[in-house]
Amino acid sequence: MFRATSTSNGVIAALQDAMRQAGLLEEASYEMAPGTYTGSAHGFSCIDFVTVNVTVDEGSILSLELVDNFVDDQDSYENRYMCTGAFELLEPEILSLQSIGVDSVTGATGSSTGIKNAVRSAVEQAFAAAGCTEEETAAAINAQFMTPSEKVEDTVELEYDVVVVGAGASGAVASLSALEGGASVLNVEKTFRWGGQSMLTGGPKAYSPETTEEETQVILDTYNQTIANHRHGEEDSQWNDPAYREAHAGEYTPVNAEAYKAVVPASGQGIALAMKYGLQFTQSMMGMMLEGGLPEGDHVTPPATSADPDLIAEEDVTTFGTTGEGTSLSYYQAEKYYDELYENYLSAGGEALLNTTATNLLYDDAGNIVGVEAQGDDGTAYRITAKAVVLATGGYGGSDELMDEWAAGGDDWLYYGWQGNDGDGIRMALDAGAAPYNLEAYPMSHQRMGEQFITAFEVQTAEDGTQWSPNDLTVILACNPDGVFVQNNGESFRPEDYDAGNPLGGFSGAMGTYALGSSYYVVYSEEQLASYAEQGLTSNAMGFQNVGLGIPTGMALGDWVDTVLQQAESQGFAWKVDSLQAGDELLGFEPGTLAAAYEAGCASEQNTAGSGSYYIMKCCGLAISSCGGIEVNEKMQAVREDGAAIENLFVAGNDGFGNIMATGAEYPIGGDAGMWVFGSGYIAGEQAALVALGE
Repeated sequence: MFRATSTSNGVIAALQDAMRQAGLLEEASYEMAPGTYTGSAHGFSCIDFVTVNVTVDEGSILSLELVDNFVDDQDSYENRYMCTGAFELLEPEILSLQSIGVDSVTGATGSSTGIKNAVRSAVEQAFAAAGCTEEETAAAINAQFMTPSEKVEDTVELEYDVVVVGAGASGAVASLSALEGGASVLNVEKTFRWGGQSMLTGGPKAYSPETTEEETQVILDTYNQTIANHRHGEEDSQWNDPAYREAHAGEYTPVNAEAYKAVVPASGQGIALAMKYGLQFTQSMMGMMLEGGLPEGDHVTPPATSADPDLIAEEDVTTFGTTGEGTSLSYYQAEKYYDELYENYLSAGGEALLNTTATNLLYDDAGNIVGVEAQGDDGTAYRITAKAVVLATGGYGGSDELMDEWAAGGDDWLYYGWQGNDGDGIRMALDAGAAPYNLEAYPMSHQRMGEQFITAFEVQTAEDGTQWSPNDLTVILACNPDGVFVQNNGESFRPEDYDAGNPLGGFSGAMGTYALGSSYYVVYSEEQLASYAEQGLTSNAMGFQNVGLGIPTGMALGDWVDTVLQQAESQGFAWKVDSLQAGDELLGFEPGTLAAAYEAGCASEQNTAGSGSYYIMKCCGLAISSCGGIEVNEKMQAVREDGAAIENLFVAGNDGFGNIMATGAEYPIGGDAGMWVFGSGYIAGEQAALVALGE
């Protein structure tokens, strides 16, 4: 069960430290028992642990060793590449400063936290082995091992033709494209390596660079129909009727046709360029991309290679047909491919500043953009003069403040994307006078779950050897068809209302974002939960974005049901009530609201009104990325409110995602986001080089 002991001890230690500084307590001095201790803590993963071996003497940390217990075929476990990359940066700093109060590695905050907490756990064991109490241990760590990182105060002046801000897929491709165009290029990336959000996603569409204008128009028309089907407020048939759309065109911002059509053929060019420099793809398993209504085209025939028969060859990209054949970037191998991409970029003459955050655009006295200002994690300030700037920072999904301010559907989204994507590029573009384009679009959400992650419980092994995670129970209950579901306004709904929209089958909330907003509630009766304890779950509704291992259906859960829900209570997103009337009062609903939801029908005989008690859980959408952005033209130049382009400012990737969205619509699963990322990156880099070189 969850305990707050470590937090309480930390508070006590902090108070004691303050009292010592005020002269009210004598300076604490404790020794550790020399030896090697193993500490573990949760990092980025909800179910896995970061483990570190720590060797100490009486008063210092002598060495650190990250234990290789990573699992390569489960994206729910701690990521080997992220964690080892963070450890390589943190280890020398911890040893040099003798401190676990050092700054986390940008872009690997979760893994960094896991590493530092694992080291703390090992040091706590060393003090305990020397006979220190919990309070003494906390005080000793606070006094001896919590020195903050030191910062330098240097300013460096740099000059390039093109500076690209961000090194996810779009920023990486933009850097390569500008370099291929003959420009001197500097890439500025706030994390410790290239890859960004594309490390966590796959399945981009790619079209042949030879796609004709006529074929491109058909592709756009099909996409417009698809996104119309995911717009809240009208029947599908209405928005699929061109006459209706034309008559109501003033009521919403549509897909930016000019930019979308430019990106279609450029998607194949972007992917081919990335492959030229080392990125590798396989033919996508997602055959749901587009169906019908398109001209026939050749499909990719993956070459037979001894290394991987599914890998696509660079030359095969030109045979991608207008059906939008999808490519897939393996989650588990993306890291090494991006490392190769980065090294080849450097070898070709490109330059980069990692662990460096671009803070502002740089202007001359006339107000023209002449580069960017940036800040290194070590404190170094940079003034980077450039003739053209590409913003590719990944959108604003990683900023709670901007998600609350800009994202549609409410302010309760739980973000599961790249934490460094906090809107830097969009903010800089807006400050430069660029116009937003569907900035308030719904975030991309492929999964519904309890409002918070639960990480309190270790992985379990079933009798048949299957591993499962109790932490996943609230994810499943958020989508399980046995529940009674209620929107924030008190209206009930059924999971099957959204089954048809999810091409992978079953309700996960993936296609209900526009209707459900960011959050809703689900109710389970005492009888229903008892049946799970005795007979197991009827569904493992993990959905599209699998955040854990799931729980086998039909396996008796015993005490785990109460244990996990009590944990959810302690975290503040579940409540046990004695009656539905008490539930109405708790949620601020009109009396009879929850009873009416039960009367509207539920899918289980056990989950019926009239039981002794109920559990209510608040659920939310798991946002993978923001979808709003800055308006661009067909050259990916940022566009002002009056329609004029900002000649030397380019926007790529998620910073311009809103251009392929429509007001009130959610993003439909289909690979168009990946198409946009690779295609817009290619165009932005190419055009930035042309502007910089005066061509």
